[in-house]
Amino acid sequence: MSVLRRFLAALAIATVPGAHAVAADLMPAPYIGGAPEVVPVEIGSGWYIRGDVGYAVKTNSPDFSYRTYDSGTDTYSSVGYDPSSSIDANFSYGAGIGYHFNQFFRMDATIERTNGKFGGTSSSTAPCSFTGEAGTGCDTQDSASFAGWSALVNAYVEPGTFMGFTPYVGAGAGMTRLNWGDLTSAQYCTDGGNTCAAPGYVGTVTHGGQGDWRFTWAVMAGLAYDLTPHLQLDLGYRYRHIAGGAMYGWDSSSALAGATGVQASDKGLSTHEVRVGLRYSIW
Repeated sequence: MSVLRRFLAALAIATVPGAHAVAADLMPAPYIGGAPEVVPVEIGSGWYIRGDVGYAVKTNSPDFSYRTYDSGTDTYSSVGYDPSSSIDANFSYGAGIGYHFNQFFRMDATIERTNGKFGGTSSSTAPCSFTGEAGTGCDTQDSASFAGWSALVNAYVEPGTFMGFTPYVGAGAGMTRLNWGDLTSAQYCTDGGNTCAAPGYVGTVTHGGQGDWRFTWAVMAGLAYDLTPHLQLDLGYRYRHIAGGAMYGWDSSSALAGATGVQASDKGLSTHEVRVGLRYSIW
């Protein structure tokens, strides 16, 4: 009889719906979690390359002067160029690589080429070297060109992107290797106490150009526009200052007479530039 009762009780449990739920609650099925999701890591995220072209709309430079040498007294004196003398930089172009640390700050390193020219006039009461006519004066018209390579490290702050436009301000510092080409000095005899035997142009003297490394710094501001998710058009302004240095040496006759050192040094140049370029993000 006891066996029959046990069988009926087991049958009742099997046929009652709630009994399965209770049993399931008491003995949950074991769960084995799946493998962790693999998240790909972006290689190079934040890096970008850039290329730029600039034009110097204005170039500032302190007044120029050069030295003269008197072999008879072994002394030097300084002669200033006329106020109309000027130095002008024109186009520059370069490339660089940079990194976005976050959406507000980035840095890059750039290398660029720049060039320009100098033109100056001066007057002296001493005779031109080609004539030696006592009592006459000499006017000179000098011209030379220069070229340089600049390496700068720059930092920028960007407040954010608005409808595809990203404004920025920045500053940079580095060095420039500035090389002056030979300076040509055309001489013109002018009447002084005596009259020039051959008025006007009498000859040209060549002075060897000099080159040296110069500290350079810059500040800039601009606006970038997203052409694509990875490509930006950059339009900006830059003020750049290149420190002064050696400009040209002595002509051959002055050097043979005993003149030493550099005859002229420029006092540096500052440019106001409009620049346009492209930046491509490497993802």
